[in-house]
Amino acid sequence: MRNILVADDHSASRYLIAEILRGYATCEEATDGMDALLKYLEHGDSYDMLLLDIDMPKLDGLMVLKQIRLKEAFLEVPVPDRLPVIIMTGFPDRIQKGFEYGLSDYLVKPVSPDVLREKVQTFIKK
Repeated sequence: MRNILVADDHSASRYLIAEILRGYATCEEATDGMDALLKYLEHGDSYDMLLLDIDMPKLDGLMVLKQIRLKEAFLEVPVPDRLPVIIMTGFPDRIQKGFEYGLSDYLVKPVSPDVLREKVQTFIKK
C-alpha cells in the first residue's frame, strides 16, 4: 500500500482526503507546515507522495516544498526520482511560485475525488 503525507490545518480536509484514497493509500496526517516538514525529515523515505495545503500555520505549503527540494538538491537526487508533491489551494493564482520551487502538480479546493485519485495515480507508479 502506498503512503502519503497529507498536510492541512483543517482536520475535515485531512479526513476527506484519507477517505477518498482509502484502499489505494495510507494517509499520514500533519496538522501544519512545520509538522509536515518535521515528519518528512524524519520519515521522508517512507512517503510515496506529499499533499500539502498552500495556507497553513507555522510554515505554508510552498515553504515546505522549498525545503524538501533544497534537501533533495543537496543530496543530488535526480529530478525524476524526487518525491512527488502536490499543493492544494483555493487560490490557483498563487501556484506559480510552487512550480519555481519544483512542484509536481496542484489541486484546486474543493478537491474533486476523481481528480484527486487521478493525480495521485499519475505520480505514484507502483
